Amino acid sequence: MSLSSSPSPRVLLAVSSSSSSFWPLGLHTGYFFTEVVHPYLTFKNHGFEIECVSETGSASIDQSSIPYAELDAESRKIYHDKNHPLWSLLGPELKSPSSIRDPSVYNAIYFCGGHGAAIDFPKAEGLQKIGSEIYSAGGVIAAVCHGPAIFAGLKDKNSGELIIRGKKATGFSERGEKMMMAEGKMKEFGMATMREVISSAGGIWQEPTDVATNPMSPFVVVDGRIVTGVNPMSAADVAQKTVELLNGPSTEDRRPKKSVF
Repeated sequence: MSLSSSPSPRVLLAVSSSSSSFWPLGLHTGYFFTEVVHPYLTFKNHGFEIECVSETGSASIDQSSIPYAELDAESRKIYHDKNHPLWSLLGPELKSPSSIRDPSVYNAIYFCGGHGAAIDFPKAEGLQKIGSEIYSAGGVIAAVCHGPAIFAGLKDKNSGELIIRGKKATGFSERGEKMMMAEGKMKEFGMATMREVISSAGGIWQEPTDVATNPMSPFVVVDGRIVTGVNPMSAADVAQKTVELLNGPSTEDRRPKKSVF
């Protein structure tokens, strides 16, 4: 699928519907904010039309993703600007799978992370069906951090096989789960790690060579029309690689820049 075939390339950002109490003090999980903001800005800068979708048509932020230290300057600005168009996409304009009549009109679907995705994506049949239609029509599947949980049930419509089978992919590392002290809650919720999801679906697990010492270093894997990233720091890179797959490498790096504060 080439962007030249459409004057306005289109992408779906898929977010978790889960809002379960997951973190200490009863804080709930959901979508990780920068993992929505960074791809949104990247696709927007490349002229994409962007829509958001969740399995139930509702979504909320992972509360662990909004402390000051987790937000770069641009994400912080959007978070505090409730009139920003992204809030409408995640609120009143947020789609459910049943409201998307023809998924093949989208050039790509990007599965955003947050621990909520590891809860609902593996059984999100609506999102999986949309992803299957987009992929089978020649589109790109992208996923970051816990977004690859979708691969547990995402099939190629034409072959009936899980699309990740035989493909290289990454996702949030088990070392990262230990660092966030999320292992106990994941077991309590019956959540698989991303390595377990990808390996069980027949994929070939990849992770950065420095994952033991720096699980938050950026890392992206591209295999065919599947793009995956390991953590929030990889979210913009996954979107950029998706654009390059659809339209060739850009002469200008138009990703949002991470600020230093």
